[in-house]
Amino acid sequence: MGKFNLNYLLFWIYCDILSLMDKVKLNVLLSSAKLKKKDLSVMLGVAQSTVNNWGSSKEIPYWLESWLSFYIKARTYDEMRLKICDDSS
Repeated sequence: MGKFNLNYLLFWIYCDILSLMDKVKLNVLLSSAKLKKKDLSVMLGVAQSTVNNWGSSKEIPYWLESWLSFYIKARTYDEMRLKICDDSS
């Protein structure tokens, strides 16, 4: 009985660590994208509470990492294009 409880406890610790890693990854991606969770929720058309729950009580959608990656690339491209256009004037 004692060993079962220890395995159960270790399982939940493992789940908490995975959840924490998801939250950290989401926050890093949002920071790289220069977005706040509220901005992301507006862009995606979901409630801010939904985004706030990602990585804790809800899993982060499988597509979000690639979506943010493309958003970051597009934003970087736009910033570079504006800088080049402003410098050539």
